This record gives sequence, structure tokens and C-alpha cells, in this order.
Amino acid sequence: MISLKTDLKELAYIVSDHLARHDIQTVLVGGAVISIYTNNEYQSYDLDFCSPSDFLKKVKK
Repeated sequence: MISLKTDLKELAYIVSDHLARHDIQTVLVGGAVISIYTNNEYQSYDLDFCSPSDFLKKVKK
């Protein structure tokens, strides 16, 4: 469950897991990766995902 206490790493997992359950392959990229890798030494406030799939049709559903 997402709450105000959900950290960036947990939120990234929740979002990517949800997308994967709907057959949408994604990779987390950008500042969030750096933030997670450095234990928030460099803070990012968003999640950026890349996807090789044609996911727009699936997301609209």
C-alpha cells in the first residue's frame, strides 16, 4: 500500500510490479536509479520508466 511513509525504492517496486502484472515491461531509469543506488545521497522526486513495449494501448485500458 502506498502512503506518505513509502520510500522511493518501495514505490518503484510497487509501480513496476503493477505494470508487469499487466504485461508491460519497464526499466527504471534516471535520477531515481541514482537516488536508490546512493541511498538518497542524490535525491530524486520522481520515477522515470522506459519500456520497449507498445504500452500506451495497455495503459489506456
